[in-house]
Amino acid sequence: MKKNIYIFNEKGIAAMYGVGTFIKDLRGCFTDSMYNLTLINFNTNTNEVRLSCDDSTNIIDIPEPKFSLQKKHNTYYKNLVFLLRQLIPHHKEKNIFFFNYQCDGQMISSLRKYYPRTQMIFIIHFLDWSLQIFGNTKAFKTIISKKKLCTEKEKKVFQMYKEELDVLNNADKVICLSQYTKQLLSEQYKINPKKIHLIYNGLLDKEDVVHQNTRKQLKRSLHFEEEEKIILYVGRLDSHKGGVELIRAFKILLDTNPNCRLVIIGSGDDSMYFEQIKGIWAKVIFTGKLDNDTVSKFYQIADVGVLPSFSEQCSYVAIEMMMHGLPIIGTDSTGLSEMIIDGINGYKVKLRESNNLVLLDTSKLSKLIKKVIETPELRKKLSEGARRHFLLHYTFDLMKKQYRDIVRE
Repeated sequence: MKKNIYIFNEKGIAAMYGVGTFIKDLRGCFTDSMYNLTLINFNTNTNEVRLSCDDSTNIIDIPEPKFSLQKKHNTYYKNLVFLLRQLIPHHKEKNIFFFNYQCDGQMISSLRKYYPRTQMIFIIHFLDWSLQIFGNTKAFKTIISKKKLCTEKEKKVFQMYKEELDVLNNADKVICLSQYTKQLLSEQYKINPKKIHLIYNGLLDKEDVVHQNTRKQLKRSLHFEEEEKIILYVGRLDSHKGGVELIRAFKILLDTNPNCRLVIIGSGDDSMYFEQIKGIWAKVIFTGKLDNDTVSKFYQIADVGVLPSFSEQCSYVAIEMMMHGLPIIGTDSTGLSEMIIDGINGYKVKLRESNNLVLLDTSKLSKLIKKVIETPELRKKLSEGARRHFLLHYTFDLMKKQYRDIVRE
């Protein structure tokens, strides 16, 4: 008998980046004849519920509410439960629901009343509290152990923790994208380790690492100087991604390595960087969001990729960089730390955490970038190590096998 797989998705900014890529890949795990696959999109810009089919996937689009979602968030999701009862049949065999967002996960307990045989699987793409306090694990542990919460931020973080805890306890299985999160759930959330599973994100291998001559031609075609060193950032432009710190580090680098250019690919609030780039305008390029083929060209011509993030789970950008054999300079933040192995596929800067803030040493970040771009032999070694690390841990085939194993259990 075919298994019935339902993937719950939210349309929005997160779906444009890592979570959107993940949803596409998760669909790819179950598109063969062994499964009936349905993708359910909430908060779409359609005027009514729309049913369609695309590439062996049934798609249900549910419109966003006309009222403010923030004010009537609970009302919207309560109503969704009743709507889903009309749309999802009660199969004799088990349904499998994949939840990808905290707001969707809050429906688990209500849906279980109507689908008691369904396996409810929650996937952690990000922890809400982590975005509030820049991935500050030390501060998080302090807050959830406090008897009295003093500030509004502490109260907000604790509320997020309690809401996450409720969803995680209600789920049958929880999938983490990093060892960091798996350990956090076991030690701080006290979730039963038997229902926690670690599955890294994965990508299909494009195998498009280019030879030196091709790389030079590609650089010329994009109007970069042949000997110019390119430092590349790809991702959303917001404060917890460390863009301000990256520009500060780049300024330090320019003092000794003027033949460099920083390329920043992604959309978001770029105005926060304008003050930082005063005096080095010609050395920093903001491309905005680009299509995948164009981004691949930048991966191919870059000398080093930089991910100065304060909070990550299993970064698709890091995986793409490794796939293209691009050395990575990053931080030891949350899930990013285990993706970067010092001296193997790049280097990482240790973040300094206190109960109030997290600091990234921009001087250290600059030195590590300098170390890679000034040493061709080291860059070659890290490039080869990045490819090996990708093939060992982050391929789509490995991800697909593990998700299919999960639904077979």
